[in-house]
Amino acid sequence: MKSITSKTRKILWGRAGARCSFKGCQVELIQFDEKKIIGAIIGEEAHIIAQEKKGPRGQVPIETERVNLYENLILLCPTHHTIIDQQPESYSVQALHEMKKEHEAWVDRKLVGQNLSQEFHYVPDPVYQSFCSHRLIHLWKYQNAHIFCDSYGGNPTEILPGIWKGSGLVFYRFPKSAINMSAEYLFDTSEAQPDVEYRCDADALEITTFTYDPRVDGLTPFYTMRFEHDRPINCRLLTIRLAPDISPIEPILKYLQLPRGSVDIKLIENYLYRLRNIGLSIPRKTLEYMMGLRNCWWCDGAVAESLTDVTGHLKIALEAENI
Repeated sequence: MKSITSKTRKILWGRAGARCSFKGCQVELIQFDEKKIIGAIIGEEAHIIAQEKKGPRGQVPIETERVNLYENLILLCPTHHTIIDQQPESYSVQALHEMKKEHEAWVDRKLVGQNLSQEFHYVPDPVYQSFCSHRLIHLWKYQNAHIFCDSYGGNPTEILPGIWKGSGLVFYRFPKSAINMSAEYLFDTSEAQPDVEYRCDADALEITTFTYDPRVDGLTPFYTMRFEHDRPINCRLLTIRLAPDISPIEPILKYLQLPRGSVDIKLIENYLYRLRNIGLSIPRKTLEYMMGLRNCWWCDGAVAESLTDVTGHLKIALEAENI
């Protein structure tokens, strides 16, 4: 396993503003003496998902090579590092990602003002536009690849420097700078699905999808795809961001065996997503249960669409498990 790189540390400390990311703390992590000459570094680069399976939140699946990347780290003071690791039930993977995101947004507001959202402005490249079916809205040119984005939806919004959010987007790649080759299709974000967040740098394109989570009754990060420029597309890295539910699966399956009659669609959909959350840790077994639910009398219309949605999520979890 690679250790935390110098580049990753710079990104983590820079985005956190050298302050503790724990909500309400924000203590300075570089403490100077009275003369402002000698500094003491008290910040700790904490893992959101532990390096070891037995560690805090270590049961959440993550590729070994991603454990020490920026996305799995949060900058904390020693006190709050101890708290999150000794109370993992209170500080889930999802909660820590949200805490980190909120803190970095706070740092950005302090640095560049309150208005983070920026209107999108881009003058298309006529050569790359010819490869698009709709509107060319992003073009990143790096040594190993050129990445470009075609939009059939609205303009994306920059929510943090270099991090964009939108839907109706199609991402492509040219393996090198040559434009006489066929573009490689990477990913398509449907307008019918929640917006995705994405960023691209000299190493990779990263796209994070969102999904409904009944535990918070709202949208939350589901999985992140990382397309490294020097690796084949089928070697993409896939990280499930949604923490699995460790509740027993049997009560939910029993509830979904409803007798014929009136049905509360919203309640069934809620139970289907709860079943999906449990199934993240046992996707193959839960997929078998899902197939059986398709024969239920209530599996029609919007409920059938939700069942298809959560089935797709479990297939993604199974893919991540097999990578």
